[in-house]
Order: sequence, then C-alpha cells, then structure tokens
Amino acid sequence: MTFLDLLKTSKIRIPQIQRDYAEGRRKPKIRDIRRAFLNDLLDSVYSNGQRPLHLDFIYGYDRNDAFEPLDGQQRLTTLFILHWIFSPADKKDLIGLDGLSRFTYETRISAEEFCNEIVKHVACVLHHEANAKSLQVSEVLCRKDWFKWAWRKDATVISMLVVIDEVFALLKESGYTYDTSRYDALSCITFHWLDLNKFSQGDELYVKMNARGLQLSAFDILKSTLEEELRQQNAMGADEKGTAAFEEEWKRIVDNDWIDYFWGQRGIRENGEVDVAEVEDRYMRLLLRLISIQFARQNVCPQLAEVANSRDERTLELLVPRYTAEAWRARHSTAARYLYIDFLQLYNDMQSLIGFTEVEQDRQWFDFTKYLDPEYGWDSTGSRNLLDLYLQDSFTYPERLGFYGVLAFLRKFPLRTMAVNGNADGENVRLEDFKSWGRFLRNCTIIENCNDRFDDVGKVITAMTQIDRWMEEFEKCEMRMDEFLGTIKNVPGFERARIEEESAKAKLRCADTEWANLMREAETDAYLRGQIGCLLCWSKNDGVCNKAEFSAYTKCLRGITALFSDGIEESQRCKFYAAMLTISDYRFGKHKSFGIVPPAERFYSWKRYLRDEIDGCYAPGIKAFIDFWRREKQEEINIIAVCDAVIVEGKSAVTDWRRFMISMPQLFMRDYAYWGVVSSASGHYFLARGKTENSRSYELLLAYVYEKVAEGTRCFHDSIQPEPETNSIDFSKNGHTYRLKAMNDGKYSLWTDDEEECGLIAENVLSKIGMAL
Repeated sequence: MTFLDLLKTSKIRIPQIQRDYAEGRRKPKIRDIRRAFLNDLLDSVYSNGQRPLHLDFIYGYDRNDAFEPLDGQQRLTTLFILHWIFSPADKKDLIGLDGLSRFTYETRISAEEFCNEIVKHVACVLHHEANAKSLQVSEVLCRKDWFKWAWRKDATVISMLVVIDEVFALLKESGYTYDTSRYDALSCITFHWLDLNKFSQGDELYVKMNARGLQLSAFDILKSTLEEELRQQNAMGADEKGTAAFEEEWKRIVDNDWIDYFWGQRGIRENGEVDVAEVEDRYMRLLLRLISIQFARQNVCPQLAEVANSRDERTLELLVPRYTAEAWRARHSTAARYLYIDFLQLYNDMQSLIGFTEVEQDRQWFDFTKYLDPEYGWDSTGSRNLLDLYLQDSFTYPERLGFYGVLAFLRKFPLRTMAVNGNADGENVRLEDFKSWGRFLRNCTIIENCNDRFDDVGKVITAMTQIDRWMEEFEKCEMRMDEFLGTIKNVPGFERARIEEESAKAKLRCADTEWANLMREAETDAYLRGQIGCLLCWSKNDGVCNKAEFSAYTKCLRGITALFSDGIEESQRCKFYAAMLTISDYRFGKHKSFGIVPPAERFYSWKRYLRDEIDGCYAPGIKAFIDFWRREKQEEINIIAVCDAVIVEGKSAVTDWRRFMISMPQLFMRDYAYWGVVSSASGHYFLARGKTENSRSYELLLAYVYEKVAEGTRCFHDSIQPEPETNSIDFSKNGHTYRLKAMNDGKYSLWTDDEEECGLIAENVLSKIGMAL
C-alpha cells in the first residue's frame, strides 16, 4: 500500500497517545538518521521506478472515520511532508471535502491547526519565494501572516519545518531538480498496512507484534541498511549471478553463523535468562568497528572521518547513517569521489575473527581471543580479553591498534582454516607465530611512560600502515615470527626503545628456547606489562644476558612491583620509598618524582624510572636495592624486612634533606605529595601537592615537625608555590607554645611564649624544641 492508497481509504489521525514527531530533532544522531532515511526516499522517487522502497509494517485502528496508527507515526508524517512538497498546485489529495487536512495530529491543538493550514499553501510557490529571497522554506513559512506564534513552540511543527528544509537541501546536494512532476513517483514507496480492527483481541496482537520485534532494534536497522547498501553497490564486482550469490551468502551468515558466536559468548545470563540486547549490541559494535577500520586510512570527508576515528560508542553509532548519506551524495554527483564499504573485506574479516573451523569433522568456533589472554595482559585487571576491551563503550588507541594488528595477521593467515587442535607441524607453527605476534603487539602498543605513546589518531594510522608492511614482509619470508621480529629495525609509528627491546628479546628466544618461558613470566607482571628492558640490562655479564641472573632479578622485581597491587597498605610502599632514598637521591624526570602513582602516568610512576637509562643502567637505584637483597641472601625474606635492613645499614651516611623522609616514611603519603614531587627553593625542600614544583607545597622540616607533634598542632600554613616565608606551623610541646616559620637561605625562625630566635638551621630548631631525627 502507498500513502495515497491509505489516504483514499480514510483520513490519517495521529492519536493523543503518540509522541511528537521526532524526525526533525536537531541532535547529531537524529540528524544523521534523518538524512539517511530522506536520501533513501528521494533516491527511490528519482530512480524512475528502478529502486522501489518498502517501509515494513504500519498498523493501527480505524476509529471515528480515521486511521490511527499504533506503529508507523514517524514514517507516515515524513510521507505526508514529501507529498506536500511534491504536490502540484492542481492536486488536492491532501485536502478533504471540509477543506481540512486529511492527515492531522491530535497530540496537540497547535499541531492539528498547522496540518490544516499548510495544505492550503503550495510548496513550489513557497520554494520559489525562498530562492528569490535567499531564505529557507521554513523561514518563508514563519514570516507569513497566517503562521501562528504558538507553532514556534510546538515540537511536532518544529520537526516538520526541519524536515522540509532538509528535503530541499538534499535535493540540492544531490543535483536533483525540484520538480512537482515527481509527485506520481511517490507511489514507488510502499508499506504493509494492518487494521487491527479486523483481528479479535487487537490489543493483545499489538503487544505480541511488538514483542516479536516489529519495532526494529538498532541492530535490525543496521542489518537492513547494510543489506540495502550491498544490493546497490554490487559488492563483488562480478556478474549478476555471482553478485546475487554473495548477497545470499551475506544474508545467511549474518543471521546464522556470526550471531551464533555472540549467543555462545554472552547470550545466556547466570540466571538462565536470554539477553537479546547484549548479544545484538556486541555483534553490532564489532561490525561498526570493522567498518570504521576501513575508513580510518581512506581520504574520506571530514564528517565521516570524525565518526570513523572516534573511540566513543555513541559517536560510532552514527557511522553507517553518515556513510549512507555521503555514499548517496557521491553516487549522484559526478564530482564526488565514490566511497564504499568493502563488503568482501568485511565478510573475510568477520570470518577470520570468529569463523568456524573443522576439527576431526566436528564444526567448532575459532575464537582468536583465547590465544591472547590472559597470557598477554591487554587488560591490567586480567578480567577482559582484547575483544572485550575493543567492544566496550569507549576504547583506547592502544586497544584499537592491538586489535588491528591481530586482524592484520589473521587476514594473511586465517587460523580458522586450520585444525588448531590438530597435530600437523605447520598448524602448530602458525599458531605459535600468532602468539608471538600478539605478545609483540601488546608490548609495543601499551607504552604509557614515554612521549611517543599512542595518544592521537595520526600516530595510530601511521602505526597501522607499518603493521601492514610488516605483514607483507612476513608473508613473503620463510621465517618463524621470532626470527622475523629479530630482524626489524626502527620504523615510523613505533617507539624506538620498544622496537629495539622486542628485537633483542626475539633474538634471545631464537638462540635458546628456555628464554621464552623466562621472559613470558617476567612480561606478565601487571606493573611491567611487557616492558622488561631493565631486567635484560641488569642480567648482562660482559654484554651477554645470563638466564640465571635474569631469573633472579625477575623474582626480586616482582616482589617490588607487588607493593603496588590493590590491597597493599600505603605505609608499606612508603617504607620502600624510604629505603630507596637511603641508597640515593633517586628522584627522576623533569618533575623530580618519587614514582608513587600508578604505572600509567607518563612522568611520575616507577615504570618511567624502570625504563629510563641512567649512566648505562636502567633504574640504578632499584638495581642497587635488589643487589643488596641478593647479597645478603635474603631472597626469601619479606620485602619490608629488606627495606628495614637497607635503612639501618645506610641511614647514618645520609646527611641531607632525605633524612627527614627516611626517619618518617609517612611523609611519602599522598596527603603531602600526591604525585611524589619534591623540589627545592631558597635552601628549603618542598613536598608538592600537585604535579609540578610550582604547585601548593609543604616545607619538608615543617611537615616533619607537624607529624612529630600532631596532637598539639593548631595550625599549618603551606604555600601556593615553593616560597619559604609563607610556610609556618603553630604547635604546643612541653608546656610551651611555638611558631616555627621558614625563612630564606635554608634558615628558620622560632617564636615561643618566652623568646624568639631567627636564623636557626634545622638541627638547632629540633634541639630547641626537644626533638631529634
């Protein structure tokens, strides 16, 4: 049935229970969906009958001489607008014998009045006037004497005006000539009409139809949009028979094999209920992300590039609507470059990731994620695999790049074609290569503590290009993956230090297979996450890495990194910081940090210290701590006991500012130095509460005294930045009241209720108030 067929049967009235017309809302997502839908409608109208368009079911009740839709309100309203726009002056199909509109809204009186009024005016006349005045048609309408002020506040009327302007804009963009002779071509747009009055228990039928999915989900819309796009673009580029065969295969596998995979992964909740929404959501996200990968490296329009390169789910949902709008414009413009989704690539990518494989005549899933997790630790918590991370609401650039790297391997070597549980040497070799490649990707993409990390689209695209080059080279050579990785050099897109480390590790694994297990154990440390250059450096004897030394250093370093795990008391970490300061002033980076924050922080964590080379050695302070641990043959002793031993042995030799923090490790607590930054100014040392030296600061001696006499402290003044004279403390001790204030040149003033002395040094201050280190 067509819109006019229904209109000839009865009037169409949108009942009060329906919402406002929403097609014209100005939100970006609605705009993209609206443009895609209008493009489809106009494409059909201007196709000379070659592209009929069917809009599925529209159903409702015939009541009081009018059809009231329960489902189909938005589509019917859009068709009403199109018929008004293309209606010739002599056509009166939209006007009843009473002079009122045969299509109207009952939701609000103002919307009903607008429908009754607009059909009295000819769209082509208004369009001509708008062109003459360089206005939009909606602006011409709003300036008419008959246009009521209340209509400017009616959501349905506002949406109608937006859609009217959008139709004329799309006609212009496509190069179509606005012509009322196209009115009859609107008959190529059809739908199924269902009058629920003809069925007993109509309300129950309505509920059942909705429950069975006639109200399309986001996944249903995506699936049907892709099928229509595939049909239009002749995806295979083959003859008609070959194209039809591919289209049928696409429809079959979309509705069967692929969705079965997601049913198996997430379809059943713990209580046994079926979670259809989650299944469809994950399925849809994977399709959209694979399409976005296709566009990421193409020279697409800015609007499409913005969506394709996004890492946010809400934005990525606009990908296909925005694509269809751009593709539609390109098809109807000789000047525009033709852009298309490569369905054959999309099909092969999906098959590579989640295809079936034959194992002893038994059809099983190939699931690439089980070969990468938890061994490679893409998720620091160990709870999610790489696919989970990539399909979450918002993913990171390293996660996108890691996923692309896995996909690039599977494009060349589709493991689904092999019996991965079989015994053939070739199969096992290829699987081991895949694991080595996954480890390499993790180690080279998750690089938090450097300036070359992946934090923008440009870097990711450059790295994707390099990954493709590596895969091309690996495919042509006759090497195992570790052999190949041992040959790679510094390349664009990846950090030099990471490539050098990965190449060195690959060479060691090739030379001695025992290295593979040793390095795998070290790399899975949740803090290091693959970056073990420090261990390789420490284990060298005469320039050659020693396995025994590597294993010993790994064991001790894991004991240190365990201090940064959840559930560890901060006081234990502070004891370790104090021991490290006993060995040396190990502050690192331009902000002189102690490294007391999580490993992902670029400048402030221990991970930065572990990867920075100082005088030919990575993290010399930690190496010295471990060497003390091993020298005393205390590998089995609790690390806190080792910290105490280091402090006892070396504390007396420390005579500078460090002695305050060594004597009182709680000064490392985040209440004093949240980012672990200690700086100096005017002869004093300051604990910075922010990320930089110039943030709000506590003078170190004052903080020490504050902790010593905390119960008697009345006031502590800190400084906005390291300025001695703004730091002071008021406290009570031994029956006296004191005010201690920092001065320039590393001196202090001490006021008591008996006297005031200026120019005291730290030791004199502590002596005066009966306190010692």
